[in-house]
Amino acid sequence: MVTVRAHIIPLIALLLSVSTAQAWNANGHKMTAEIAFNQLSAEQQQHVAEILRAHPRFNEDFAAAIPAEVAHGSESGKILWMFKQASIWSDVVTNSSEAVRARYHRGTWHYINLPVYLTEQDEEELSGKLEHNMSTRFDPPLRQNLNVIQALRGNLRVWRDEDAAAADKAVALCWILHLTGDMHAVTA
Repeated sequence: MVTVRAHIIPLIALLLSVSTAQAWNANGHKMTAEIAFNQLSAEQQQHVAEILRAHPRFNEDFAAAIPAEVAHGSESGKILWMFKQASIWSDVVTNSSEAVRARYHRGTWHYINLPVYLTEQDEEELSGKLEHNMSTRFDPPLRQNLNVIQALRGNLRVWRDEDAAAADKAVALCWILHLTGDMHAVTA
C-alpha cells in the first residue's frame, strides 16, 4: 500500500522546481506590435508615425523615453520603436500622475471576465445574477467601464473615422495595439 507521503513528496518537489509564471508583459506587447508593424508597407509605417507624433502625450511618453541608440539611429528604427512604445502606452500611463491616470487609464479595458460554471445547475442558478460586464457589443461613446472586446471595437471605430483628430487616432492606435496583445494573452 502506497502511503500519502509517497505522493506528496514528489508533488512538493515538482512545485518547488517550477519557476514563477510570467504574465503577459511589455515584451509580449512589443513582440505583437513588431509583428503587426512588419505587415505594413513603408508608406503605412510613415503614416502611423505621423499619427503617433500627434499623440497628446508624445513628448512625455514617447520622445522622453526613446533610448539614445534608437534616437541616433535610422528613421525606420525610430518608427518601429514608437510603434512598440504605443503597444505599452496604456500601461505606461498607469504609473503617471493622478490627472493623467484619470484622463487615460482604463483598467477594465484590459480584460473580460467570463464565468466558468462547474455544473449546468450552477449556470442556471447564477444566470442573470453576475454583476460584471460580459457584453461584446460596443455602444458609443468610449467610456471607463468597457471590457477588452468593447474597448477594441470602440477604438477601431475611432481609428477608422476619417473625421477623427490625429491625437484621438494616436490614442486609439495605442489601445488597439495593447488590447490585441491582451486578448492574445488570454487566448494563448
